[in-house]
Amino acid sequence: MNVTQGLHEQGRNDDAIRAKASGGRKGEELFFEPAIEDLQRAADLDTQRTVAADLMERIDVRSEAVA
Repeated sequence: MNVTQGLHEQGRNDDAIRAKASGGRKGEELFFEPAIEDLQRAADLDTQRTVAADLMERIDVRSEAVA
């Protein structure tokens, strides 16, 4: 992640916290809900990267078998 992406993520987090606060969330809920959402996004990205890497490896193995 570069600086611009990091700032964009921070803005998204700020917006999520504001929305949750205006919805009546307080204290730990206000902290943990956005934190868990961040972790879920990170896990999703990691899963996507893992799947992409596995696919690339399979393509390499198949192309070597053809060659």
